[in-house]
Amino acid sequence: PKCGRTGRRKTRGTRRVRSLALGREAWLEISFGVYRSRCGCQGTFQSFPEEAPPGWRYTRAVRRAVVDGIIRDQMPTTRLRVRLREDFKMPLSVGFVYECLDWAYQRVSQEDYRRWARENFSGVLCVDELHDSRDRKLLLATDPLNDFTVLFRIVRKCDQESMNAFLDDLKAMGIEPRVTITDGSPLYKEALFERWRLVEHQLCVFHVLKDANDHVLRAVRALAKTLPETKKYRRGRPRKRGRPRKPDLRRSFVMERVHLVVRRRDRWTDEDRQDWAKMRRILPELEIVRRLVDELHGLFEKGLTKKTARLRRTRLVSNPAYRRNPHLDRVCRMLPKARFDKMITFLGWTNVDRTSNHVERSNRSFRQMQKTRYKRRHATTITRALWLLTFRRWMEHPLYPRPQAHAPPGPVFMTPPVRKAA
Repeated sequence: PKCGRTGRRKTRGTRRVRSLALGREAWLEISFGVYRSRCGCQGTFQSFPEEAPPGWRYTRAVRRAVVDGIIRDQMPTTRLRVRLREDFKMPLSVGFVYECLDWAYQRVSQEDYRRWARENFSGVLCVDELHDSRDRKLLLATDPLNDFTVLFRIVRKCDQESMNAFLDDLKAMGIEPRVTITDGSPLYKEALFERWRLVEHQLCVFHVLKDANDHVLRAVRALAKTLPETKKYRRGRPRKRGRPRKPDLRRSFVMERVHLVVRRRDRWTDEDRQDWAKMRRILPELEIVRRLVDELHGLFEKGLTKKTARLRRTRLVSNPAYRRNPHLDRVCRMLPKARFDKMITFLGWTNVDRTSNHVERSNRSFRQMQKTRYKRRHATTITRALWLLTFRRWMEHPLYPRPQAHAPPGPVFMTPPVRKAA
């Protein structure tokens, strides 16, 4: 094993190792030889198959099944042991489960992954932070075009110092983004341009529309409160004091279907169109609110030019009908010129996303992984679990360097749009 020279066999032996078989016990019987080193670099050594090195009581298939159950299937330790005992007649201890996780983590080559991520980086970087607990936050950076995690870090506080250190690690890793997609957090306002002078900052359009919809819904609720209450008089004794009045049926109809005001028109059903026509008859002022929502969605349509988007934005914020409503005026003040230019960065490229949904999906998978393991609450344990998940996804990635008969597909890079001359 050390110098590669053949040794002299002293004796032979056999050993049994537990293996996998569905519905029954399975044992692998191994015949091996004990050899003495000729050159003296090692006293004696054994021959062994790759599936079961010396000292192992279980084969690699068992260890892979344990690691896949926890990392891929996201099963708790208790349920994993029950499944292996029922399906494979294999009782396992908790210690062996953690031993399998340690064995899998030792096989992770972080340097090779960072080198691969640097070579296959597309130029688009999604960065986001996730608050896992009071004293534990996750900083995550992904590549949305080639669909892989670039870097992550567990920190105690999500402040400017931690974000600067995280971005410094990305720069030291050799990542040179041309477009960075983030939410509206102030942590990225100056930190990105201090490290990458020519980077373009894309604000997530989803977060912008989400904040705007909150103000729009407040405007609808304020308009619904202006509807006169429906009073129904009937003969007989009067209503007892303290008994609540019957709700206004018109106001209830509007409030139950308030989501139609912010939903895109192309997603309406026939029933939604009929409800919207009735809402307009009950409250005609909703037409102004709906017009603002349509113009707001039109600012971020794919295929526009930046000049057209800026003209639409100017027309929206200068509309006096929107400015008279205090809630709609807040929507207009959310679109200053400097901030709006960061929202339409994606219009200058063909394949750049306008939202940070890719990194958000990674955050949701992390939360799902945390729900199944309530004891995974230390930074070291979480980091190991994230590396195991990242390493597994890397081995399944189409760009993973595996021997194939045909060449694997190359990475995707950013491409600017081709504009036709007028």
